[in-house]
Order: sequence, then structure tokens, then C-alpha cells
Amino acid sequence: MGDVKLKSPDIALFACIFGDKRVMILREVFCGFGELRRYDPNTRICVTSTPLKPIAAFVMANCGRVSSHSKVFDVCAGLCTTLLASAALAPGCRPVGIERAKDYLVSFPDIEKDFSSRGLPLLTLIRGDYRYPSI
Repeated sequence: MGDVKLKSPDIALFACIFGDKRVMILREVFCGFGELRRYDPNTRICVTSTPLKPIAAFVMANCGRVSSHSKVFDVCAGLCTTLLASAALAPGCRPVGIERAKDYLVSFPDIEKDFSSRGLPLLTLIRGDYRYPSI
């Protein structure tokens, strides 16, 4: 078998166990990091100074048990990384995000391009602050 290389493994596998289907999905997404790299902040069209790392977004989507019939609502959407991960894991889900940052900080058209360039369904974006009743 050989030695185990903990500092630079050949393959990294991340899993949250919520049943057989969830383990299978995570294995496909994370095995060897190939698929996960498609969601790295440096591959995104819309970029900010504080992007959520894809691994965190995929883990949150799995913890939320996102399925193809889910409605995923992110009240602090930012770059929509959580919504992007949810749509990647469950293409039939309906992602909706609210973001209060100005357009020069977070570009909604660029976020929409991030989704379409990956073949993911369109999302609904709302510019505003979730703390105000008008939203």
C-alpha cells in the first residue's frame, strides 16, 4: 500500500453523510477537487474581496438537504456562492438571493453570467436589505 502522505494527498475526499444519495453527490463533486475548482473565486465572473470558499458553500447546501424541489433563500447573498452550490447539487432547485451591496461591489449581471456559464438554472436576485419590511 505505501506510506500515507498527509501533507500532500493524491486525492482529497469530503463527505457529509445524510444518506446514500448525499454521499454519492459529494464524492462526485469533491473527489480529486476537479469539479470543485469550477467554483473557485478566481474562476468567477463576479468577484469581491471576501468570497465564500466553495467547500463551505457545498457543505452548507448539503447540511440544508437541498433537493431538486427545494427553494433556497439566501438573505445575505453576496456573490451567491451558496446559491451556486445549491443549484449545482440540485439543478431543479429555485435559488433566490437578497443583497444590499451596491452594483459596483456586487454585479447582478455578472452573477447571472456565473450561473449560465456553468449551465445552471437562472436565479432570482433582489437588491435590498432583508431587515426592511419593504423587501
